[in-house]
Amino acid sequence: TDLILSDGENVCVSTQDSLRSIMEEDELTEFGRRIDLLINCSRLGVTVELCSIEFKKQDACKSVVTHQQSKNARINSCILSSINSLIRNSSNQILSFDFVGITGYMTQMCCYEDVMFSQRVTDLHIPTDIFELDILRSTLKHLYMWKSHIIRLSVEVIKSLYSNKRKYSLVETCDDDSNKSSRLSPPPIHLNSVFMTPHRKRTNPRHQQ
Repeated sequence: TDLILSDGENVCVSTQDSLRSIMEEDELTEFGRRIDLLINCSRLGVTVELCSIEFKKQDACKSVVTHQQSKNARINSCILSSINSLIRNSSNQILSFDFVGITGYMTQMCCYEDVMFSQRVTDLHIPTDIFELDILRSTLKHLYMWKSHIIRLSVEVIKSLYSNKRKYSLVETCDDDSNKSSRLSPPPIHLNSVFMTPHRKRTNPRHQQ
């Protein structure tokens, strides 16, 4: 399965869908949350997001790091909600990362009775000195674990895309015309409500003088 890595502050489409699902029709938005790295898979002209990963500099202050963690958790909950709606199964999970400099951790995002929750799986560290090589084994082991999980998840997503194509590409003959409309398109997608914090306005210091 081919995975697509989209870096450079890309907009997460799942956050757009989540915002639209809780807005009135006249309030629909084209805006979404930007993320450092998005992992996607694509088939049949459809791109599906699998997880988001955030990075911050080593010298980032505590408030910035906390904001990053909260933002990434919300974005991954939107991604998981979209995946569950596509696959029609709420038992999926997402493995993701938050990094500050060379240190980070892996998180697991799950859904239970329409409630999203995230928990830390393990800490990660990128060695910069030969005396740190003893922790490299653990870091590599969990990176390969994450890769295997992403591949399995992408396979399930792609199988669902093909299943939907077979199911809704043709209109079956049916004696009851009332059932015909349900065969023309997939049923409505239900997304979990995720509160996204307002965008912060960046002020030019020169305008404050």
